[in-house]
Amino acid sequence: PLIRESVAVGDASYVPKTEIVKLTLTNRCSSDLLLENQGEHTFYDSSPVFVLKAGETKTLQVKTLKRVSSFELRLKALGAYYAPKSQPVVSWKVQVSGL
Repeated sequence: PLIRESVAVGDASYVPKTEIVKLTLTNRCSSDLLLENQGEHTFYDSSPVFVLKAGETKTLQVKTLKRVSSFELRLKALGAYYAPKSQPVVSWKVQVSGL
Protein backbone atom coordinates (compact mmCIF):
# COMPACT_ATOMS: atom_id res chain seq x y z
CA PRO A 1 0.00 0.00 0.00
CA LEU A 2 2.84 2.45 0.72
CA ILE A 3 4.35 2.08 -2.77
CA ARG A 4 0.91 2.45 -4.38
CA GLU A 5 0.25 5.69 -2.48
CA SER A 6 3.74 7.00 -3.26
CA VAL A 7 3.19 6.91 -7.03
CA ALA A 8 0.48 8.98 -8.69
CA VAL A 9 -0.65 8.11 -12.20
CA GLY A 10 -1.55 11.21 -14.20
CA ASP A 11 -3.79 11.73 -17.20
CA ALA A 12 -3.52 9.13 -19.93
CA SER A 13 -4.37 9.65 -23.59
CA TYR A 14 -3.41 8.22 -26.94
CA VAL A 15 -0.75 9.85 -29.07
CA PRO A 16 -2.67 10.90 -32.23
CA LYS A 17 -2.92 8.22 -34.94
CA THR A 18 -1.17 5.57 -32.80
CA GLU A 19 -1.91 2.81 -30.31
CA ILE A 20 0.47 4.38 -27.78
CA VAL A 21 -0.85 5.78 -24.51
CA LYS A 22 1.09 8.67 -23.01
CA LEU A 23 0.80 8.99 -19.22
CA THR A 24 2.72 10.45 -16.30
CA LEU A 25 3.93 8.90 -13.05
CA THR A 26 4.78 11.15 -10.11
CA ASN A 27 6.87 9.97 -7.17
CA ARG A 28 5.37 11.63 -4.08
CA CYS A 29 7.88 10.18 -1.61
CA SER A 30 11.37 11.26 -0.59
CA SER A 31 13.16 8.20 -1.99
CA ASP A 32 13.95 7.20 -5.56
CA LEU A 33 12.02 4.14 -6.75
CA LEU A 34 13.42 1.48 -9.07
CA LEU A 35 10.45 0.03 -10.96
CA GLU A 36 10.04 -2.81 -13.45
CA ASN A 37 7.13 -3.25 -15.86
CA GLN A 38 5.13 -6.39 -15.03
CA GLY A 39 2.09 -5.63 -17.21
CA GLU A 40 0.95 -7.19 -20.45
CA HIS A 41 1.85 -4.04 -22.41
CA THR A 42 5.38 -2.89 -23.21
CA PHE A 43 6.84 0.60 -23.12
CA TYR A 44 7.48 2.46 -26.37
CA ASP A 45 10.28 4.78 -25.29
CA SER A 46 11.70 3.26 -22.11
CA SER A 47 13.24 0.04 -20.93
CA PRO A 48 11.11 -2.20 -18.69
CA VAL A 49 13.25 -1.15 -15.69
CA PHE A 50 13.43 2.55 -14.85
CA VAL A 51 14.05 4.95 -11.97
CA LEU A 52 11.35 7.29 -10.75
CA LYS A 53 13.28 9.94 -8.82
CA ALA A 54 11.97 11.37 -5.56
CA GLY A 55 9.54 14.23 -6.12
CA GLU A 56 9.78 13.99 -9.91
CA THR A 57 7.39 13.16 -12.72
CA LYS A 58 8.20 10.78 -15.57
CA THR A 59 6.30 10.39 -18.82
CA LEU A 60 5.71 6.83 -20.04
CA GLN A 61 4.46 5.71 -23.42
CA VAL A 62 2.69 2.36 -23.29
CA LYS A 63 2.03 0.28 -26.44
CA THR A 64 -1.47 -1.20 -26.15
CA LEU A 65 -1.48 -2.64 -29.74
CA LYS A 66 -5.16 -1.65 -30.04
CA ARG A 67 -7.11 1.27 -28.63
CA VAL A 68 -8.68 0.51 -25.26
CA SER A 69 -10.58 2.67 -22.77
CA SER A 70 -8.57 1.34 -19.82
CA PHE A 71 -5.74 -1.03 -18.96
CA GLU A 72 -3.82 -2.26 -15.93
CA LEU A 73 -0.38 -0.78 -15.27
CA ARG A 74 1.62 -3.26 -13.15
CA LEU A 75 5.01 -2.30 -11.73
CA LYS A 76 7.36 -4.23 -9.44
CA ALA A 77 9.19 -2.10 -6.87
CA LEU A 78 12.74 -3.42 -7.08
CA GLY A 79 14.70 -2.94 -3.88
CA ALA A 80 11.54 -2.79 -1.76
CA TYR A 81 10.64 -5.92 0.20
CA TYR A 82 7.58 -7.00 2.17
CA ALA A 83 9.04 -10.44 3.02
CA PRO A 84 12.41 -12.14 2.43
CA LYS A 85 13.11 -12.20 -1.33
CA SER A 86 9.60 -10.83 -2.05
CA GLN A 87 9.22 -7.53 -3.86
CA PRO A 88 5.81 -5.89 -4.16
CA VAL A 89 4.00 -5.67 -7.48
CA VAL A 90 1.63 -2.71 -7.54
CA SER A 91 -1.11 -2.10 -10.09
CA TRP A 92 -3.25 0.82 -11.16
CA LYS A 93 -6.26 0.82 -13.47
CA VAL A 94 -5.46 3.51 -16.03
CA GLN A 95 -8.44 5.23 -17.66
CA VAL A 96 -7.58 6.50 -21.14
CA SER A 97 -9.22 9.79 -22.06
CA GLY A 98 -10.13 11.13 -25.48
CA LEU A 99 -11.38 7.95 -27.15
